[in-house]
Amino acid sequence: MEGAQVAAVRSGQEALELLLTGQHDTLLSDIGMPGMDGLTLIEHVRASDKASGVMAIALTGFGRLQDERRALQAGFDAYLSKPVSMNALLGELARVMRRKKTRGMKERSAPAS
Repeated sequence: MEGAQVAAVRSGQEALELLLTGQHDTLLSDIGMPGMDGLTLIEHVRASDKASGVMAIALTGFGRLQDERRALQAGFDAYLSKPVSMNALLGELARVMRRKKTRGMKERSAPAS
């Protein structure tokens, strides 16, 4: 995580526009935002060609189990309830990175049909 370059934006729309440049590989997003909420944002991200593979973690004040399920079903890779400690965030980033790396290795080694 050291050396990461971070870009902060003020809305879901700005985040989507930034991600569609293809220059970012991670999204940390709140769920409850004015305008485009985090669930709509991740649906757009997953439907795009340029940003569909980004690692996406929801950081939210919504802490109910049904909120977590909705976020994961919408396309987030992980879900953390606020407040979030830096250790918890870094741990979740590392877990998601390992899962994506493992998934990518399996896809590359699968026989073509």
